[in-house]
Amino acid sequence: MAIVDEDIERLRASVSVVDVVQAYVALRKVGRNWSGLCPFHAEKSASFTVREEMGRYHCFGCGASGDVFKFIQEIEHTDFVGAVEQLATKAGIQLRYTTGGESKERLRRKKLIEAMETAVEWYHQRLLTSPDAREAREYLRRRGLSGDIARSFKLGWAPDDWDAMSRELGVAADLLRDTGLAFTNKRDRMQDSFRARVLFPIFSDSGEPLAFGGRILPGSTDPAKYKNSPETVVYSKSRTL
Repeated sequence: MAIVDEDIERLRASVSVVDVVQAYVALRKVGRNWSGLCPFHAEKSASFTVREEMGRYHCFGCGASGDVFKFIQEIEHTDFVGAVEQLATKAGIQLRYTTGGESKERLRRKKLIEAMETAVEWYHQRLLTSPDAREAREYLRRRGLSGDIARSFKLGWAPDDWDAMSRELGVAADLLRDTGLAFTNKRDRMQDSFRARVLFPIFSDSGEPLAFGGRILPGSTDPAKYKNSPETVVYSKSRTL
């Protein structure tokens, strides 16, 4: 059985990620955020940050990141349903369940989100480590976007290659098309939607990656300075932005 989506979102809106995390981690207010020692790896200086307005946490030390449900999953070693049920019990919220299992639409959406998560991480690692992203890293630094910010928001780099992501990602072609990550070109081959651009992932309120916004680097001959993902099953610009 699956939990009714409406109840999951109602629970998400009713719980504070700061309150939940503070039951496990000593936090202190730092500006608009909260900071403490990461519960997922040993450290002596606080690299774990909780952002109340985003409903998310991120560790700059080990990379642990997610929303309130992900935190409970990791800290309590449970699955998603278990995390939701635990939080609902504490919040006094009665959950409803579907009787027919997950619908085809929900299963499809889950696969699309997983494809997006894989792409976000692939592009992010290109930005952090690839020699061809050196100019992109320098551009971000000039704009005041430090390495910590790039890691926190999973900024990425799309290489100047027409199908690098499609080749290397290991994601089915139909998922690449349906997420807007790639398209079928005139040669009937998969072609990446983004090329030679700094990428800014667009997340849902619950932290799911839905789309990308891409920007060319200064000096590029591409006439389109900015490029966004197309509207898809998981991304609607009017509802998300």
